[in-house]
Amino acid sequence: MENNESSENRQWIELGTVITILVPMFYTAGWSYAYNHFDRFHLGLLGLDILREYVFLYSFWAVRDNLLIFCAVLAAAGGIYFVVKYFLLTRMRVNTGSGRIAVMFRALCVVLVPGAVLGMFWLFYAFGEMAAGKNYRNQVKNDFRAYPRVKVWVKQEKDDKNTFPYCLNPGKEKKEDDPVTEAMTREWGKGCYRLLLRNKDNLYLFYPGMAGDKTPTDIIPVGTIEAVRVLPEYHSCREPGM
Repeated sequence: MENNESSENRQWIELGTVITILVPMFYTAGWSYAYNHFDRFHLGLLGLDILREYVFLYSFWAVRDNLLIFCAVLAAAGGIYFVVKYFLLTRMRVNTGSGRIAVMFRALCVVLVPGAVLGMFWLFYAFGEMAAGKNYRNQVKNDFRAYPRVKVWVKQEKDDKNTFPYCLNPGKEKKEDDPVTEAMTREWGKGCYRLLLRNKDNLYLFYPGMAGDKTPTDIIPVGTIEAVRVLPEYHSCREPGM
């Protein structure tokens, strides 16, 4: 009876260990996806306020796009687990002395298990990186069909902090007849820019025509915006202002 309870407890401990390792691995894949995706728009993750739940969602996208490799990695991890549990640990129990065989098996366990875990983390990071690159290339090829067009009207008067969009001149007072400022605000109002992201602080826009290996992003502070209209259109402007 006690042996059965002990065996059941070990199984629960092993299951908890596996979950404890897999959760941060999936988080690593999601973080890698988000980092490499927004890096192609010249954005870092610190200022984007991405929810943790979204990071786990990104991890499933990363695994989905690398499903065959993921299955192969799981099979390899399972093989390593059974080798360690049913071969190395069994041999260690049999060779409990201080001979060369016992020392060799202990050394293999010490090296193999951490090495396998670190390798899994690296692979999950690679999953996110490959999926983000594939998604970005598909978006460029398909005219960024996942991002709606948007019209943005910027306030004419300066706000309390004398700031206006970062792509122009951050932190400085707006000039009345600044040609660059006026040109950019007119472009945002035409509805040809796409909405990449929005949070409580900023609006992030990009123009598909500037896409390459990386795409420039315009960052507009929310405090400088008069109004925003998200358009139900997912194709690029065919004529200026359309």
